[in-house]
Amino acid sequence: MLRLLITTALIVLTCCNCLAQWTMRPSFYNVADVCALGDKAVAFCPHAVFVADYSGDVQIYTKTTLLSGADITAGYADPDGKSFITAFADGKADRIVGNSVSSIADISAGNYLFNRRINHITSSNDYYIFSGEFGISFVKKDFSSVYGVCRTDKPVIMCAVNGNTLWAVSEDEILSTDLANVNLQSPDNYTKYDFSIPSGYAISGIANANGSLYVGLYSSSQNKSEIYTLNGNSLIDEFDGEITLKSNGSNLIVSTRNNVNLYNSTALLIKQIAADNIKEGIYINSSTVLENGMIAIATKNSGLYFGNESAFKNYLPNGPLTDNFNAIETFKNRLVAGNSGLSILENNAWTNSFPTGGETIHSLFFNPFNYRHVFVGAEKAVLYQYEDANQKSVLSVESAPKNRISAMAATSDGNLITVVDKGGIYILAPDGSWHYLNSSETLKNYAVNSITQVSDYAFLLNLGNNGVFAIDLSGTPTDPSDDRTKLFYPLFTTGERVGNTITAIARDLENHIWIGSNSGIGYIQNAEDVFSGEARCMRPVVTQSSKTDGDYSQYLLRYANINDICADAADRKWIATNAGVFAVSNDGTGEVFCFNTKNSPLPSDTVFSVSFMGLTGELFFATASGLCSYAGDVEDAWSNLDNVKVYPNPVRPDYDGMIYVSGLEDETDVRITDITGALVFHTVSAGGKISWDGKNLRGNRCRTGVYLIFCVNPETHDTIVKKLLIVN
Repeated sequence: MLRLLITTALIVLTCCNCLAQWTMRPSFYNVADVCALGDKAVAFCPHAVFVADYSGDVQIYTKTTLLSGADITAGYADPDGKSFITAFADGKADRIVGNSVSSIADISAGNYLFNRRINHITSSNDYYIFSGEFGISFVKKDFSSVYGVCRTDKPVIMCAVNGNTLWAVSEDEILSTDLANVNLQSPDNYTKYDFSIPSGYAISGIANANGSLYVGLYSSSQNKSEIYTLNGNSLIDEFDGEITLKSNGSNLIVSTRNNVNLYNSTALLIKQIAADNIKEGIYINSSTVLENGMIAIATKNSGLYFGNESAFKNYLPNGPLTDNFNAIETFKNRLVAGNSGLSILENNAWTNSFPTGGETIHSLFFNPFNYRHVFVGAEKAVLYQYEDANQKSVLSVESAPKNRISAMAATSDGNLITVVDKGGIYILAPDGSWHYLNSSETLKNYAVNSITQVSDYAFLLNLGNNGVFAIDLSGTPTDPSDDRTKLFYPLFTTGERVGNTITAIARDLENHIWIGSNSGIGYIQNAEDVFSGEARCMRPVVTQSSKTDGDYSQYLLRYANINDICADAADRKWIATNAGVFAVSNDGTGEVFCFNTKNSPLPSDTVFSVSFMGLTGELFFATASGLCSYAGDVEDAWSNLDNVKVYPNPVRPDYDGMIYVSGLEDETDVRITDITGALVFHTVSAGGKISWDGKNLRGNRCRTGVYLIFCVNPETHDTIVKKLLIVN
């Protein structure tokens, strides 16, 4: 068919050509640290940074908007009030001044034998000073290069500068050195300070306030902290739980889970702000004092707060509840994601909700008859129903063991298929009655990872290393007497098992069943073979291209750990792995895209799941470093051409990304001409969207002018013409 000819063309992507195609979707609920940037606060979240002031002005930074990394481990605001530094787990560091960035790729100066994680940042007159698992790194103030690195025997938790002396702490020792020393890289130039650590405690931090040095200690066994001053090694205070130390120059700022405590130059407690006085139930991570005297408080569960003793204002940029999800699902132009709560994305706006019972969410399912209605499967066999972000009802799966609802699906006659871990299949009929399927009794021995619908009444359940359970309800969902079932482990045609653990099952638009494992991928050509005979998997062979070796073929992702599979509107398979995400042509013979952290803004190479939003054409990737989306080049087809859009329009001189025509019917003939009628581009849509690189048939960028886009469906004869302005 025509789609086959279009989508099997080999396009090997070596780099992402347009950041605008990517969007990070980070959570801002957990602010790990906060620093004062004059009268503004810099809030460092695990995968994003935002800068806010009391007036409500907020600027957000992510890997797709300036930052060079995604896993943020430390932050620092320069006392000049103009710049801040963001550091990452892989040793990268960025210095941000307004909308410009200077980056250092490796703060540990290239020694890959060391863990390059950065734990803390401070500064002296001459250097930014980075503490990390590798030791201490000194970076020039213009951020042009690393001056030198001192490799220490133990990870350095934190550094503080007092006059011309640098103090560094590990879990069990305190080191000092003279910053005027010509060789800061040599451990021999650091002196161990004689400090007696109480039994059961470890050093957790150090800070300089008004010329006095303070050391924090923490006992994990007792869950208690203590603060000592190094001037006499005297204990000045004790706390329940862990603490963070910070200074604004004159005051020591100590943050606990429940309080913010300010101490003056004589170590006297002068101010204490209780968390419950800000908002009931918040968890404080860190705090600082701004130039205007306001206090900024970073919380683990509620974003950032500004204020004083009497009133605080909350700052929480729009985002999901968390960066880690047990389940994500998309339908039309909506995404739902679940973990401790439910997060819904629609038109780039998030709404969030917590289940009234507090159960963790494990599965999600859109009502196929009403996409605003979502079923939410939780622990203890609890089933929630949501209309938009509003909880409508709470059901308990009748007679089921109180385990998690691990998967859901539905039949066309309105029966909800509900799978309970080690409990079997329970059906919620349209009349509200529950029915247990005796034919699923085998499932009581297994945990179920997911369910895949292969026809109206047939389903495949992923049992991990126990294989696949297939069930056909034979058109009578609540009557198990005529059900067909089969428990099997998928094999290739050679008789070899498809890995040792099944990790993903997906049905594509041609009704092929794609099966991913911990060691490769295969597909069953006909789902009916599962019930009628011995289903064997084909092993896809993908053609790749190399500048040195030319074209060559190999088995698709052989030995790779497959985490998830989904098909887009062009029936291309998007495959999430521990080495990035791959897209292959509809028949699996050609690699279309390969995204990883080195060639794209993908925040992590570990991609847990991928989901296609048909109405917008976005691919959503849930990764180890948060959620992101990629604006793909196909989307679901429309039934007419009334909604055709061209974007960006106009195309400005500084734009070097793709140009899109969306809102098309499937297999719409699209021709682009200049104003004289000369053809510059021609294609046929697979789904409802096409992309164009803005170049003519000779491969040159089109000149400034107006271009006409003719869209014709050969079958329906629907026609529309759009105009596009290109400016060079």
